[in-house]
Amino acid sequence: MKKNRFTILILLSVLLIHSSEAQTQNVNVTIPNISTSAGKNVILDIQVSDLTGLQVYSADFTLAFDSNLLQALDVTSSGTVSAPWGNPTVNISPGQVVVSLAGVDPLAGSGNLVRIRFHVSDNASNGDSSDLLFLNFKFNDGTPQATTQNETFTVTGDLDPPQITSGPTVVERNYFDVKIKIDTDEPSAVMMLYGETTFYGQGV
Repeated sequence: MKKNRFTILILLSVLLIHSSEAQTQNVNVTIPNISTSAGKNVILDIQVSDLTGLQVYSADFTLAFDSNLLQALDVTSSGTVSAPWGNPTVNISPGQVVVSLAGVDPLAGSGNLVRIRFHVSDNASNGDSSDLLFLNFKFNDGTPQATTQNETFTVTGDLDPPQITSGPTVVERNYFDVKIKIDTDEPSAVMMLYGETTFYGQGV
């Protein structure tokens, strides 16, 4: 009987030690510095350190930013460690996005927790910047603790060429000319080469 009691005490001690370790372990929550040009969209990844064994069943946070430069469009968990929970509950207002996630199974692994898509103001100037600030971040009821890191978004020059999204498509043609439609992902000027012999190589 004494031996059984001794065994039970050992098991309880081990469980208490593991529980204490889970409660004191911090999770690093970070975001990268991001940049893109005016008028474009940009993705911000909310990243977490290893959640395995920490019994994380929910996460809630608020991220603030400059509404003169950035507009939050949507938040997704697709392809992230929180994907098994489905898409989060999101409340977007100018200069702020509030995100809540929860699931029946604890999260495991490290990497992106969610991804936030922003649109950069068309009127933004090269070099403009916005702080990306966590106003709060909580796992479960506060355990494990989250250690957050704030970063910055910066407007840069447009280094990426426009991408053709559809076309070229001939929409009208007669003996003298032809109308061709090309759609791109941003305003752009297009040079086309035409003619089979004499005029080949001339731009329109």
